[in-house]
Parts: sequence; structure tokens; C-alpha cells
Amino acid sequence: KATVGARYYTYHSNSVTSVSGVSANGTSAPLYGRASNSGVTPKLNLAYIPDENTTVYGTVSKGFRPGGPNSPIPSPPCPATAPTQFGPDSVWNYELGEKLRFLGGRVSIAGDVFYIDWSSVQQQVAPGCGFKFTANAGKARAYGAELEIGLILAPGLVLSQNASYTHATNTTSVPLAGVVAGQRLLDVPQATANTNLTYRRPLAGTMSFVARLNNSYVGSIEDITFTRNTLPSYDLAGLRLGVEDKSWSASLFVDNLTNKKALLSDTGALSANISIFNRIATNQPRTAGVDATYKF
Repeated sequence: KATVGARYYTYHSNSVTSVSGVSANGTSAPLYGRASNSGVTPKLNLAYIPDENTTVYGTVSKGFRPGGPNSPIPSPPCPATAPTQFGPDSVWNYELGEKLRFLGGRVSIAGDVFYIDWSSVQQQVAPGCGFKFTANAGKARAYGAELEIGLILAPGLVLSQNASYTHATNTTSVPLAGVVAGQRLLDVPQATANTNLTYRRPLAGTMSFVARLNNSYVGSIEDITFTRNTLPSYDLAGLRLGVEDKSWSASLFVDNLTNKKALLSDTGALSANISIFNRIATNQPRTAGVDATYKF
């Protein structure tokens, strides 16, 4: 089975940006920007399906993301070389994978390997002056693998597990963005994993009792500062108990079950005038509550 497609795109944008206030050291003059681009993003997928339980496939595709304006930043203390605009970036993605089912569908396995060639990478830069801007950080490549397993352990009890490994590096040096060839690509964890255990038991009528326990793991990443902060890995668990029907559901939930504190970002100085305090972001602490939904 072969699937071939292509998308033509074109865009034009005009922008006017300005910034003011204490942290900006006054008011900047408006910056006027204009951008346009056009092109084609093709996609080819080949699949071999010998039976209803087996699929082997390969995909080649191209992706595109438009550029845009940066907000003005004061200089000093920020570098005068900060760009007023950033250009588009694009990727070529190559993927080989398979999907299998065994034992009457009680076991399912899906996996793939991939290679990504990325050009003109759009990357946020935090130079430690209280402001951030986006720059094109040259070329990068990434390769890795993904695996997903589903198991029906017993009637109503399902375990699902997915994991991925990604090796992503810059292949060119761009001093403006603080990028050196061979460094890890920013904000890309090398490893991620998710585990979900779900139990479902029929109740009266069409209602069901549902219990879900999940855990998510995110490996260490390189943050967006010139100093290349490394944010440590973390894993967060959650629990949900409730009742579901065709048109409504109600449940008790606990997010961040073990009350772990994860460092999500550390972008340096709080502002140009308050340079002794770092600006960080963490996850939400343990949170319990009730939620309900209704489908109209």
C-alpha cells in the first residue's frame, strides 16, 4: 500500500512590535517586520500488511514552520546583535516501523526507528538579561527509537507502556544562539517513558467504574541559556478513580501523587534590573480534586 501526498503553502506577514516598562529600561521604538515564504511539503508512506495483525511501514516526509518577529529587547544590557526577526525552519523525517498484535489482540506491540534532518532550527535564547529572543540556530539532526506495548492482563485490566530514546545534536556552530556543533539540542530529553494501568468494571446499566494509575518519566534536558543549564530528569505519578457513562463521567483525582518537585526551566536573570535572582519554573505540587464532564 502506497500513500503519496504534498501540501503547497504560502504566507505573508507584517508586524509592529514594541516593549516598555521598568524591566525594559524605558520604551523602545517600534520595530516593523515583514516576512513571506512559499514551498511544498511532500509525504510518502509505504506499508506492507500481510495480515490483520501485522503492519510494516516506512515514511518519508517534510515539515515546515514559518518565521516571525521578535519583541524588541533593550541593549544594553542585552546583546545588540539580537535579531528582530527569525526565519522559517524545516525538517526531513525518515521513519521505519511495525505494528503487531498477538494472542487474539491481548498483546500489541508498535515500534519505530527514525532519523530527522533539521535546517535553520528555531531556538529560543535567554542571554541572562531578563529577556528572550528566537534565533535560527543552524542545522541539527536527531535519531532514535520508540516502543509501545499494550497488555490485557485480565478482564478489564489493561497495562500500556511506551518509551522513546532520542539522540539530538546541533551540527553547526552559531555564536549568536550560543550553539556549538556537537552539543545536545536544547529542550529535547534523551529518554521519555509513560506507564498506564487501567481497570474498568461494569456497573448498573451502561455505567462503569474506572481506576487509572499512571507514571510519566522525562529525562534530563539542556535549557535555553548561554550557560547550558542541565535540568535533571523527573517522573510524576497520578491516580484517578471514577464512574463513566455514555454521556457523562465523574472522578476523584490526585496529580503528582508523590508530591515531587521537578525543575521545568531555568532561564537565568529575572530582569535587566534584577539580575541576582534566577527565573525558574517548577511543576504543580500534589493536587487533589473532583472533576465531571457531560457530553451534549
